[in-house]
Amino acid sequence: MYDLGSHLLDQALSLFGKPKSMTKIAGAYRVGSEVDDYGTIILSYVSGLNVFITTSLLVADPQAAFVLHGTNGSFVKHRTDVQEAQLLSGIKPYDASYGVEATDVDGVLTINNGDGGLDRLIVPSAKGQYEEVFRHVYESIRHGAPYYVTPDQIRWQLEILAPAKRK
Repeated sequence: MYDLGSHLLDQALSLFGKPKSMTKIAGAYRVGSEVDDYGTIILSYVSGLNVFITTSLLVADPQAAFVLHGTNGSFVKHRTDVQEAQLLSGIKPYDASYGVEATDVDGVLTINNGDGGLDRLIVPSAKGQYEEVFRHVYESIRHGAPYYVTPDQIRWQLEILAPAKRK
């Protein structure tokens, strides 16, 4: 939960704000594991929105990374952010291909067209730019610029990620 889960939670809180309630399920299922290797967080909002965040080290066949369903359609996006793998393979941030995902992992937006049919639109990903995160951190520390993750969002994230109190 403190690894990938924290980043997914941060994104949800940035997009949707503080939930009215949350449910958290976590467990260590690998033999001898000393850390959680599975976790789900369900955030429920006053508006009726529910956000499901799941992370696991026990996935043989990964599912889509982002799935959004609404009254007029759905959006599905498979694993994103190639930057870490690119860095590990030797691609540098100044390379033109850095942060660019393959087209076979573009998002798919399916919309109810109002005539009983569905329209499917391919949604290419924007180029990933880790360096922008570090630039924002620098500007915040050195020049007092507001950081896009607020102190309240950080507190909410820590409250949600905190281990359950044992009885």
